[in-house]
Amino acid sequence: HLRFMPTSGPHTDRTASRHCLAFYLAVAATLLLSILLVNEHHFLYTVDDGYIHLELARNITRGTYGYNPGEFAAPSSSILWPILLLPGAGTSFHPYLPLILNLIFGGCTAWMLGSLVDRWPWQREGTNADWKRDITCILVVFVCNLAGLTFLGMEHTLQLLLAVGCAYGILEALEERPIPAWCISCAIFGPIVRYENLALTVALAIALIAQRRKRAAVFTSIASLIIPALFSAFLLSHGAHAFPNSIIAKARIEGVPSVDGSLHLARNVARDVRASLLDLRFSLLVVLCCGMIWKSNGSRRLIFSGVLAALFLQILFGGIGWQHRYEVYSVAFVALILFGAWAQSRVGWSYSALALLACGWIYFAAAAEVPAATREIYQQQYQMSRFLASFHK
Repeated sequence: HLRFMPTSGPHTDRTASRHCLAFYLAVAATLLLSILLVNEHHFLYTVDDGYIHLELARNITRGTYGYNPGEFAAPSSSILWPILLLPGAGTSFHPYLPLILNLIFGGCTAWMLGSLVDRWPWQREGTNADWKRDITCILVVFVCNLAGLTFLGMEHTLQLLLAVGCAYGILEALEERPIPAWCISCAIFGPIVRYENLALTVALAIALIAQRRKRAAVFTSIASLIIPALFSAFLLSHGAHAFPNSIIAKARIEGVPSVDGSLHLARNVARDVRASLLDLRFSLLVVLCCGMIWKSNGSRRLIFSGVLAALFLQILFGGIGWQHRYEVYSVAFVALILFGAWAQSRVGWSYSALALLACGWIYFAAAAEVPAATREIYQQQYQMSRFLASFHK
């Protein structure tokens, strides 16, 4: 069995946190300059969904929850994100608010990633510790697709921040320390940022059970469902579906009560599962999680089983693609937990770095594609907006 040695206490070395933050900000600044250059000094996001959230926030300030004034609808994939976009609605500053929020959340995520990197026992790496730590900082930032998510204009950077917080709590449990209250809060509030974070709530609740904290597990599970349930009641009271339109379209749950609808859903789920398992990231993470379950025992086996359950929930219902924003929270969550667990085992740093690279290599290309993606928005939706405003009036 793998031997895990609990650390003596909280990690106080912030070297990796500073390096992760500096690297993230450097990449983000480079991408921002590139966006301005390719779009004739105009800043735009990489997908038009971000502008849907901005318009929803503007209409909320006018008294309508919906995309069109006076027409109720639920176009947002997030319960919380449109609320965070309320400040400055209708002003020239408003389109930049998602970027500012994402830079703040991205910076906090980068700092937390550094604290996870510092869990590695760098003293055993000898004179090579410094450059190995720097390489690890680069890898974890890219495993999270942190720079790419920043320019979506959507809630995925905040989702990732909460996912890293949940991963931190799982690692505390693996090191035989109580899961901190702030990590539990990340699991509770995750679903109101994106519904997919319920998978992480399940993983953290299982970890609490492994620590014999059943009341905390039940509280976490119930508390995470309260606001989504109230939001569903709010939608139903206005004659809409119980879930936002984007969730229905993505999960393909409309028409499921019928036999044909259920068969259609089953076929789509099977297709998504096949696509996910053919993806190197998911197939590798599944194998590694199964290996950790097999090698561990007792409470650690249960904790890793919860991590694997969260991964399978993403594979079954989460989907992949669309500039890698759907699956990245799950990939980062599992990869960071494995890296942290290996830090206290006999797994060598080179194997850990290769695993991180295998999970994050695709995000190197994703970051490079950010300027081109904004260029497409500039050439299509932005030009149509100019036409409607200047010519069609």
